[in-house]
Amino acid sequence: MAQCIERLRKVGKAMLKYEKKHHTYPQNLQALVPDYLSEAMLSCPLKRGSKTARLYQYQLPSPDSYPLHPVIICERHPKLVVVLRKDGNVDGWEKSKEQQ
Repeated sequence: MAQCIERLRKVGKAMLKYEKKHHTYPQNLQALVPDYLSEAMLSCPLKRGSKTARLYQYQLPSPDSYPLHPVIICERHPKLVVVLRKDGNVDGWEKSKEQQ
């Protein structure tokens, strides 16, 4: 799982670079390829026998809703959450049972 969260953080940093240049977040993660990331970086590195890659998903914030920051999620590890912060930090953690 550590490999996945590290990759999620890299995707988050690429999104922040995109936002800095375009003054908006991309509408989807594919917009980061090839200028910011390779295609392989958009999926979980832990395939565990699966023939298909698990692509990361991300949610843009609505102006009046929670969360206030974009969130990147791995379908293989639904407990992992990576949040992009306006200050340039990319936070990643594992959700506790109470947060799920």
